Amino acid sequence: MDDMYLRSDRWVCLPAAATVASMAALARRGVPRWDDDAFRMINGLPDRLYVPVWPVMQLGSLASVGITAGLARLVDQRPQRAGTVALAGGAAWLVCKPLKRVVNRPRPDPEASVVRIRGMAQTGLGYPSGHAAVAAAMGTVLARGASRRSRGAIALLAATVGAGRVYVGAHYPLDVVGGWAAGLATATLVRSFRR
Repeated sequence: MDDMYLRSDRWVCLPAAATVASMAALARRGVPRWDDDAFRMINGLPDRLYVPVWPVMQLGSLASVGITAGLARLVDQRPQRAGTVALAGGAAWLVCKPLKRVVNRPRPDPEASVVRIRGMAQTGLGYPSGHAAVAAAMGTVLARGASRRSRGAIALLAATVGAGRVYVGAHYPLDVVGGWAAGLATATLVRSFRR
Protein backbone atom coordinates (compact mmCIF):
# COMPACT_ATOMS: atom_id res chain seq x y z
CA MET A 1 0.00 0.00 0.00
CA ASP A 2 2.82 2.44 0.89
CA ASP A 3 4.48 1.78 -2.49
CA MET A 4 1.22 2.69 -4.25
CA TYR A 5 1.05 5.98 -2.31
CA LEU A 6 4.72 6.73 -3.00
CA ARG A 7 4.16 6.29 -6.75
CA SER A 8 1.00 8.42 -6.66
CA ASP A 9 2.83 11.16 -4.72
CA ARG A 10 5.37 11.42 -7.52
CA TRP A 11 2.60 11.90 -10.05
CA VAL A 12 0.98 14.58 -7.91
CA CYS A 13 4.12 16.49 -6.93
CA LEU A 14 5.39 17.19 -10.44
CA PRO A 15 2.17 18.70 -11.84
CA ALA A 16 1.65 20.65 -8.61
CA ALA A 17 5.17 22.11 -8.84
CA ALA A 18 4.59 22.91 -12.52
CA THR A 19 1.37 24.70 -11.54
CA VAL A 20 3.28 26.79 -8.98
CA ALA A 21 5.83 27.75 -11.63
CA SER A 22 3.28 28.58 -14.33
CA MET A 23 1.10 30.59 -11.95
CA ALA A 24 4.23 32.41 -10.74
CA ALA A 25 5.05 33.37 -14.33
CA LEU A 26 1.52 34.75 -14.76
CA ALA A 27 1.64 36.56 -11.42
CA ARG A 28 4.92 38.29 -12.32
CA ARG A 29 3.16 39.92 -15.28
CA GLY A 30 0.58 41.66 -13.12
CA VAL A 31 -3.11 40.97 -12.63
CA PRO A 32 -4.81 39.30 -15.60
CA ARG A 33 -8.34 40.48 -16.28
CA TRP A 34 -9.89 37.12 -15.34
CA ASP A 35 -7.99 37.24 -12.02
CA ASP A 36 -9.28 40.75 -11.32
CA ASP A 37 -12.84 39.78 -12.31
CA ALA A 38 -12.78 36.72 -10.03
CA PHE A 39 -11.31 38.85 -7.24
CA ARG A 40 -14.09 41.44 -7.53
CA MET A 41 -16.78 38.75 -7.53
CA ILE A 42 -15.49 37.00 -4.38
CA ASN A 43 -14.37 40.15 -2.58
CA GLY A 44 -17.75 41.74 -3.30
CA LEU A 45 -19.74 39.07 -1.47
CA PRO A 46 -21.87 40.31 1.47
CA ASP A 47 -20.19 41.48 4.67
CA ARG A 48 -22.27 39.09 6.78
CA LEU A 49 -20.08 36.19 5.55
CA TYR A 50 -17.07 37.55 7.43
CA VAL A 51 -18.08 36.12 10.81
CA PRO A 52 -18.27 32.47 9.64
CA VAL A 53 -15.37 32.77 7.17
CA TRP A 54 -12.81 34.31 9.53
CA PRO A 55 -12.33 31.33 11.90
CA VAL A 56 -12.11 28.86 9.01
CA MET A 57 -9.55 31.09 7.29
CA GLN A 58 -7.32 30.78 10.37
CA LEU A 59 -6.80 27.10 9.55
CA GLY A 60 -4.20 28.34 7.08
CA SER A 61 -2.23 30.39 9.59
CA LEU A 62 1.16 29.27 10.87
CA ALA A 63 -0.28 29.05 14.38
CA SER A 64 -2.79 26.47 13.19
CA VAL A 65 -0.01 24.04 12.24
CA GLY A 66 0.78 23.08 15.83
CA ILE A 67 -2.86 23.02 16.83
CA THR A 68 -3.85 20.83 13.88
CA ALA A 69 -0.93 18.45 14.44
CA GLY A 70 -1.84 18.20 18.15
CA LEU A 71 -5.46 17.43 17.32
CA ALA A 72 -4.35 14.86 14.74
CA ARG A 73 -2.22 13.19 17.42
CA LEU A 74 -5.17 13.04 19.83
CA VAL A 75 -7.63 11.72 17.27
CA ASP A 76 -5.41 9.49 15.15
CA GLN A 77 -3.10 8.02 17.81
CA ARG A 78 -0.32 7.80 15.20
CA PRO A 79 2.49 10.16 16.18
CA GLN A 80 4.16 9.90 12.78
CA ARG A 81 1.05 11.21 11.03
CA ALA A 82 0.79 14.16 13.41
CA GLY A 83 4.48 14.87 12.80
CA THR A 84 3.91 14.75 9.05
CA VAL A 85 1.03 17.23 9.42
CA ALA A 86 3.32 19.60 11.34
CA LEU A 87 6.23 19.23 8.92
CA ALA A 88 4.05 19.66 5.83
CA GLY A 89 2.26 22.73 7.18
CA GLY A 90 5.47 24.37 8.42
CA ALA A 91 7.36 23.52 5.23
CA ALA A 92 4.57 24.95 3.05
CA TRP A 93 4.73 28.21 4.99
CA LEU A 94 8.53 28.29 4.59
CA VAL A 95 8.36 27.51 0.86
CA CYS A 96 6.07 30.49 0.27
CA LYS A 97 8.43 33.04 1.83
CA PRO A 98 11.17 32.98 -0.84
CA LEU A 99 8.59 32.47 -3.60
CA LYS A 100 6.93 35.73 -2.59
CA ARG A 101 10.23 37.58 -2.95
CA VAL A 102 11.00 35.99 -6.33
CA VAL A 103 7.58 36.71 -7.83
CA ASN A 104 7.28 40.12 -6.11
CA ARG A 105 3.53 40.48 -6.72
CA PRO A 106 1.70 43.03 -4.57
CA ARG A 107 -1.49 42.23 -2.73
CA PRO A 108 -4.75 43.90 -3.78
CA ASP A 109 -4.43 47.64 -3.18
CA PRO A 110 -6.31 48.56 0.02
CA GLU A 111 -6.55 52.14 -1.28
CA ALA A 112 -8.44 51.10 -4.43
CA SER A 113 -12.15 51.81 -4.29
CA VAL A 114 -12.99 48.33 -5.63
CA VAL A 115 -11.13 46.46 -2.86
CA ARG A 116 -13.07 45.70 0.30
CA ILE A 117 -10.70 45.05 3.19
CA ARG A 118 -12.27 43.01 5.98
CA GLY A 119 -10.32 42.80 9.19
CA MET A 120 -6.79 44.14 9.20
CA ALA A 121 -5.20 45.15 5.89
CA GLN A 122 -2.46 42.68 5.03
CA THR A 123 1.09 43.74 4.31
CA GLY A 124 3.81 42.09 2.29
CA LEU A 125 3.63 40.33 -1.03
CA GLY A 126 0.80 38.29 -2.52
CA TYR A 127 1.97 35.29 -4.56
CA PRO A 128 1.59 32.59 -3.35
CA SER A 129 -0.93 32.66 -0.53
CA GLY A 130 0.73 31.19 2.55
CA HIS A 131 -2.64 30.51 4.17
CA ALA A 132 -3.79 28.52 1.13
CA ALA A 133 -0.49 26.61 1.04
CA VAL A 134 -0.57 25.68 4.72
CA ALA A 135 -4.21 24.56 4.54
CA ALA A 136 -3.59 22.50 1.39
CA ALA A 137 -0.45 20.90 2.81
CA MET A 138 -2.06 19.85 6.08
CA GLY A 139 -5.23 18.78 4.29
CA THR A 140 -3.26 16.63 1.87
CA VAL A 141 -1.66 14.74 4.76
CA LEU A 142 -4.90 14.42 6.72
CA ALA A 143 -6.88 13.22 3.69
CA ARG A 144 -4.65 10.19 3.18
CA GLY A 145 -6.58 7.19 4.44
CA ALA A 146 -9.58 9.28 5.56
CA SER A 147 -13.17 8.39 4.71
CA ARG A 148 -14.77 9.91 1.64
CA ARG A 149 -16.88 12.22 3.83
CA SER A 150 -13.82 13.35 5.78
CA ARG A 151 -11.86 13.99 2.59
CA GLY A 152 -14.75 16.10 1.30
CA ALA A 153 -14.81 18.11 4.54
CA ILE A 154 -11.03 18.61 4.41
CA ALA A 155 -11.22 19.80 0.79
CA LEU A 156 -14.08 22.17 1.65
CA LEU A 157 -12.10 23.66 4.55
CA ALA A 158 -8.99 24.18 2.37
CA ALA A 159 -11.16 25.76 -0.34
CA THR A 160 -12.79 28.06 2.22
CA VAL A 161 -9.37 29.16 3.53
CA GLY A 162 -8.34 30.17 0.01
CA ALA A 163 -11.62 31.81 -0.93
CA GLY A 164 -11.61 33.57 2.45
CA ARG A 165 -8.26 35.18 1.67
CA VAL A 166 -9.77 36.67 -1.48
CA TYR A 167 -12.97 37.63 0.34
CA VAL A 168 -11.07 39.65 2.99
CA GLY A 169 -9.04 41.43 0.29
CA ALA A 170 -5.68 39.82 1.13
CA HIS A 171 -5.05 37.94 -2.13
CA TYR A 172 -6.03 37.59 -5.75
CA PRO A 173 -7.40 34.18 -6.81
CA LEU A 174 -4.17 33.43 -8.71
CA ASP A 175 -2.25 33.78 -5.43
CA VAL A 176 -4.58 31.23 -3.85
CA VAL A 177 -4.27 28.70 -6.69
CA GLY A 178 -0.49 29.02 -6.45
CA GLY A 179 -0.69 28.52 -2.69
CA TRP A 180 -2.84 25.41 -3.01
CA ALA A 181 -0.41 23.95 -5.56
CA ALA A 182 2.60 24.83 -3.39
CA GLY A 183 0.95 23.16 -0.39
CA LEU A 184 0.11 20.05 -2.37
CA ALA A 185 3.65 19.77 -3.78
CA THR A 186 5.20 20.35 -0.36
CA ALA A 187 2.99 17.80 1.38
CA THR A 188 3.70 15.09 -1.17
CA LEU A 189 7.45 15.71 -0.82
CA VAL A 190 7.27 15.64 2.97
CA ARG A 191 5.26 12.42 2.90
CA SER A 192 7.79 10.76 0.59
CA PHE A 193 10.64 11.56 3.00
CA ARG A 194 8.67 10.54 6.10
CA ARG A 195 8.18 6.91 5.06
